[in-house]
Amino acid sequence: MKSRKILLALIASCVAISLYTKYNANANAPQRMPGFKGATDWLHGKVVTPDDLRGKVVLVDFYTSRCSNCLAAVPHVSELYRRYKGKGLVVVGVHTPEFEEERNLQLIEKTARRLGVEYPVAIDNDHAIWNLYHNQYWPNLMLFDKTGKLVYAHAGEGDYEQTEQAVQTLCNTPAL
Repeated sequence: MKSRKILLALIASCVAISLYTKYNANANAPQRMPGFKGATDWLHGKVVTPDDLRGKVVLVDFYTSRCSNCLAAVPHVSELYRRYKGKGLVVVGVHTPEFEEERNLQLIEKTARRLGVEYPVAIDNDHAIWNLYHNQYWPNLMLFDKTGKLVYAHAGEGDYEQTEQAVQTLCNTPAL
């Protein structure tokens, strides 16, 4: 049984790595999840710690509240969260402002409510998390496997089916 779990994990890792290689939007992205140190606040009072992420598939969504591409992509991220949260997926939004008015917490909360965001959102007003992840894009999705390894990234809108396929593959892979 254990060898079957290991074999399934290896197969899923190969699939995930091939997905990452094909859709990697940021070659400078960290190979391991660096966490969320430097968040200036959290929406919904949900602070995410490294213990919360241990053994979980983690989707990090960098966005900002005035970016039309971000606003179009967030509902798809929310749907992934609703669909896979019971299967080991943790979604963490990272709201990193591009413009000064996007630092307003009330605006961020209002936008999140309007978009139906239920997952934790780190407020990154100082770009500390942005820098930890070597991010360069809005929106930008980074998907980490159960060991904290980056296996998929996608900048911009679209490729929703490929993103869901990567999430589904990782959520169905047993932890080593």
